[in-house]
Formats: sequence, structure tokens, C-alpha cells
Amino acid sequence: MYSIPTIDEFEKLIAVSKSLETGKSQLAEMRFIDICIDMMEIDYTNSNQKILIQNPLSGGELIYLYNKFKQYHTHDTIMNMLFACTDHTFYFKTLKHQNGFKNIFNVSFEEFDCANESFDVVIRCTPANNTDFVKGFDVLKKGGKLLYSHLAEIVLNKKERTRDEDAYRNLFKKIVNKYEAKIRLFNGKREFKSTFDTLIATTIITKTENKKIKVRYNQFDTNSLNWIELTSTDDLWVHGNQLVSKMFKFFNEKTKSNPKIFNRLYKNLKKENTNLFSKYKWWVSPNLIAGVIFSKGYYSFLTIEQSINPKSIICKSEDLEIKKKINDMFHFGFSSKKEALNFVKLLQTKFMRFYLSMYKVDGNLNRNETRNLPEFDLSKEWDDDMINNYLDIPDNYRIFIDNFNLIK
Repeated sequence: MYSIPTIDEFEKLIAVSKSLETGKSQLAEMRFIDICIDMMEIDYTNSNQKILIQNPLSGGELIYLYNKFKQYHTHDTIMNMLFACTDHTFYFKTLKHQNGFKNIFNVSFEEFDCANESFDVVIRCTPANNTDFVKGFDVLKKGGKLLYSHLAEIVLNKKERTRDEDAYRNLFKKIVNKYEAKIRLFNGKREFKSTFDTLIATTIITKTENKKIKVRYNQFDTNSLNWIELTSTDDLWVHGNQLVSKMFKFFNEKTKSNPKIFNRLYKNLKKENTNLFSKYKWWVSPNLIAGVIFSKGYYSFLTIEQSINPKSIICKSEDLEIKKKINDMFHFGFSSKKEALNFVKLLQTKFMRFYLSMYKVDGNLNRNETRNLPEFDLSKEWDDDMINNYLDIPDNYRIFIDNFNLIK
């Protein structure tokens, strides 16, 4: 007779197996799985369901669902409802031969042959790529529900993208914007107790056309119970406030005639100037990855160390080491040291850091995050008051920027 552990027993078992694997005492968390699956509001009294789990890492989703269903149904009935595929051989053997889940297959979801299958519920709790989402949606019955955890930047990103990888990303957004959707944002590091230091999201799609999106911002406040209704992913922001949509349009309109700092990047200057190092004698070199998401330095061009000593990121063209490395680094060129210093001052303003936060939702600075960010007259040393007056920024926008808690 196969043994199915309770949720508490399962947590302890996984903690032991992780400790044996890593040599460290680790606590296995079911909390994230609990939260995500509970959001689906599955009818556990209904035995006429087929539920597919995509690539369960430890099988926690299966254990959780089994324990929920066993209040209403027999063991055999539940086993006929639950399906899963995993390319992790250890977990496959445990779930198949120890726990007795019969409809589990030792392949990744990408390789799983479900051409003739359709499911009432499809679940992926561990962050995955967009192709799994699209395939999961395709095998979902009309009116069925798909739960998909992923990097939140898929829906938050407002920056221009130039790579071909956008095909599945755009299809993802198209589905979210067309069907009934719920999106909940999380702090990935907190939920997975790891170095996974970025925003993650769980999106639930009901395969019923309904152009409304409910969003819950729990990346900052885990206790928030509010669902905010949006009409498009264009109105979804890391800031958790719909005012930002208006601010985004306002700033882009106000600065549309300004030159963009993107044009000062070495890779762009090189296209137009054969005598590059003579014309641009000074270079500002922020870190490609400036800070992490839940630190004070995240929405910034500069690390905390660079902010304390801004001159440390200013170099002369004569520096041969820069000439050797410049192809691989993130450099802005200037004709004078004064311009370079004023540029650093500009990057340190709350305005520019907030402007960056509307595009920067991951750890990078070299993927078009700077494409639309404005430059001001660099003969001047800019501060926030000067920018506010120059752009005539409304008071409620100024207050929001000033109080934005990740920018202080």
C-alpha cells in the first residue's frame, strides 16, 4: 500500500532530503504552493476533473492537492484526477513508486505528449519560461484554469525590446489581456528563501474571455488583501499604484524633445564617431547591475559604493585599461569633466532614479533600460528641485516620487 504523507509530514521529509543533498539544515516551505493553489479556488468536491502539474520540483503540489481532495473522495478517485510530468528522476521515482501517483511521467513539460489531452486545471508553481505557459494554456479546457508562476518582469516591463525572444512574451501578454486574469506579485527571495533576488508573479488565467485583470501587490506588503482591477497589463506597475501610469505618460511627453542618455553610451557613440576617444575625453561607468531589488540601491545607476564616491566611476580616455575593456562595459562619453560630473549628479536625483524604476524591473542596466531616459543641459548641476521646476511636475507626482519607499 502506497503512503501519502500529510502536508506537515511532507515538509519534514523534504527538509531531510534537502539536508542530505546539501549538507545543511534546511526548512522546506509549502507556503508558496499553498498561497498559489488557494488562489485558484478549486472545487474539491468535483471528482470529474483532470489536473496537470507542470514539472513539480518536489511534488509538493501533488501532495497538497491530494490532501485537499481526500476530504471528499477515495484514494483511487483522486489518483485518476491528478497528472504530472517531471524530468527530475529522484522526485519522479519518489512520487511514482513511493507515493503511488500513477499518472506521472518522467519527462519535462516541454517533452510531455499531451496532444490528445485536455485539462480542467494546469499548475506550475515554480517560476518557468513563457513556452510552458503557452503550451499549458493550449491544453486547457474552455473555462479551465491555468496557474503559472514566472518572473514578474514579463508583465511589468515597459522598456523597448529588440530581441526575437519577444514572440512568446507577447503571446503571454495577449492571453493575459484577453482572458479573465489574476496576478499576484511576490518577493522571490522571501518566498523561496534563496538568492533569487527578484520579483516573481503568479498569474491565474481562466479560459473565459474577460478583459479584466485583478492584481494583488504583495511584493512589499505580504499582508495586503486588496485586489486592484486593471484593464491592461500596461497599467501594471512594480510601484503598486495606478497613478504611475499617468506619471509615465506625463514624463515621456515632457521629455520627448530632450536628448536621451542612451545616445551617450559607448556602443552608440562608436557608430557615429571614428575619432571617438578624442571627441569624448571623459567616461562615466556605472555598474551594469546596480543594486538588487529589495535594497536601497536597486532603482539606481550607481551602487551604494559608487554613490558615496561618484568620482570613482569617472575615467579619462587616456586610460588604456578603459580602451581594453570598453567593449564589455557600460560607459557614457563626454567632452569635458564638468559634463561627466554633472551627469553623475543627474543620475543620483530621485527623479532620474524613479524614471529608471518605470523601466528597470530586473537586475540589469544594459538591456534598453536607458533608451527613453532624458538628458538635461549638462553645463548645469541638476537637483530634484531644478528638475521639478523645469518640467513643471505636479505636486502629487513630486510627493509620490519623494515617498517611493525603494528609492530613499
